[in-house]
Amino acid sequence: MKVTDTLVQCLENEGVEYIFGIPGKETLDFIDSLSNSKQIQFVNVRHEQGAAFMADVYGRLTNKVGVCLSTLGPGATNLLTGISSAKLDHSPVVALTGQAALGRQHKDSHQYMDIIKMVEPATKWGVQIKDAQTLPEIIRKAFKIAQMEKPGPVVVELPEDLATQIVPIKPILPTSIPVSIPILESIQAANTLIKQYERPFVIIGNGAVRQGAVDELQPFIERLQSPVTHSYMAKGVLAKNHPQNFFAFGFNEKDEVLAGLKEADLLIAIGFDFVEKLPKEWNTEKKPILHIDTLPAEIDEYYPIEVELVGDIKQTLRVFNQLDIPSKPWIPSGNLQKQIKQSYHIEEKR
Repeated sequence: MKVTDTLVQCLENEGVEYIFGIPGKETLDFIDSLSNSKQIQFVNVRHEQGAAFMADVYGRLTNKVGVCLSTLGPGATNLLTGISSAKLDHSPVVALTGQAALGRQHKDSHQYMDIIKMVEPATKWGVQIKDAQTLPEIIRKAFKIAQMEKPGPVVVELPEDLATQIVPIKPILPTSIPVSIPILESIQAANTLIKQYERPFVIIGNGAVRQGAVDELQPFIERLQSPVTHSYMAKGVLAKNHPQNFFAFGFNEKDEVLAGLKEADLLIAIGFDFVEKLPKEWNTEKKPILHIDTLPAEIDEYYPIEVELVGDIKQTLRVFNQLDIPSKPWIPSGNLQKQIKQSYHIEEKR
């Protein structure tokens, strides 16, 4: 089977529905193979940057891997802005690019650029296929890395002379990504920590939405009865008229909600990504942190961790909700919530 036919089979095997991109000379064999697919629709765009952004948003909204395509050189560099966005927003993306034949990569050659080296800071992994026999392994690994927490973009480069080779290879079947949760003792320690403080403030980030943990957040918030804020990427985790909703923060240095965070004595960060707002900008007094996320927290002076729960957020909260979560009702002083609603132009129910 031709390498590009196998590539299409690998993509079908991964459940790909759409590929956003622009064809080029170096990818014509792939486009020809793709035209025979009954599963994958190729979406031709006006600019490769748009293709990368479309893959980014598709991945963010569906939790499936978004796929984009470009030719070599300038076509591939046009993907870089959208790929960088996917890296910062933790969207699962696989970018496929064409490349010059292996025989001319050692010298100055028409539109040849080292794309893998160029995208290294903006990706979780980048690789050039140098041996057609490795194609199924590389595609399977690319999709796995793109989806693993925290998700992000992967670039796979296919030189044009490999695209037409005939090889006896088959796709590798996908396997589910293992789910882990903290041990019960750690979750109990987190619950004990909450009991030691009187004014917890919950901060919800992109990770909670990305992991589909919204339903598990509701009983946790209802039982805790403490104020809740969220990043812009986590909008919608609470109804706008929810009494504990102190809305989004991170827009400017004088966010009203920051005053409430200063009155808190414990901050509970759930799925919060540092890229959403650096702790130095919202935890100036270095309040203690209960960290609940898929990965250990970054080391940060303004993010002093008391207890850390590392694992699947949805499953962690599911176990947490089975404990005797203490009720810690409190309201920041003044008309803070009213001020926030006014800044968001949200009408009070009469």
